[in-house]
Amino acid sequence: MADLADEALLAHLRAVATAYPEAYEEAPWGDLVAKVRDRIFVFYALREGRVHLTVKLPESREAALQIPGSEPTGYGLGKSGWVSLRMEGPRDPAVLEGWIEESYRAVAPKTLSRRIPEGGVQPAPPTPPAEVGPDAPAAAVVSDDPLRLARCLEGLAARGVRGEPGTTTDLAGLARIPAVAVVVDLGRSPGAALEMAQELALLHFDGALCLAGIRDAKTEKAVREALPGAVVYDRRPPGDPGVLDALLAALSG
Repeated sequence: MADLADEALLAHLRAVATAYPEAYEEAPWGDLVAKVRDRIFVFYALREGRVHLTVKLPESREAALQIPGSEPTGYGLGKSGWVSLRMEGPRDPAVLEGWIEESYRAVAPKTLSRRIPEGGVQPAPPTPPAEVGPDAPAAAVVSDDPLRLARCLEGLAARGVRGEPGTTTDLAGLARIPAVAVVVDLGRSPGAALEMAQELALLHFDGALCLAGIRDAKTEKAVREALPGAVVYDRRPPGDPGVLDALLAALSG
């Protein structure tokens, strides 16, 4: 494949990263990341017209550090094999694709790595979103991460549920939704998200409450004590298929 301009290169790398088994994107700090099983394997961004890429390279680290614009990743990650690269000019995507695969294999469970096709993954063309009619059951979805929110809405639509989006500051709008379920993402703003879940439960809601994206045991303990009536408590993000399947099972139970 020929060299690509920066915007096209970033789009291509995103398509490659998300083609790996169970990979998905989030934007926890504003920049994009690709994750598998809630663990980051790629950071990427477009800054000042240049692609920035951070990957874990247990085998190719030294070779990658020879490229202009590359350096060990900060915050101590460089000692663990992470390399950050600022693309100083057009770059052959094949090399970067190989590094993304190496990073994925370094982070993902071996059971998922074994599912990578020989010769690497092939980005699939985007699929049109599932259409859900106005009479479909509705679920209110609360998240301050736009990518996590979008993934949850898409997952609900694929399961025949109309997702109504909102953030932790949208109490008035969310309270008006005739929802059979509320999905609250505690990942980016756990305090505000928990307060929102409590407000929604008190105001109008008596359906299935799903609390996802719980970060750690301390947060989970606080969430369970504050809202003991939830049907799903999960550390996976709200759009994870397992989370949504558990929610739907509770609704149909």
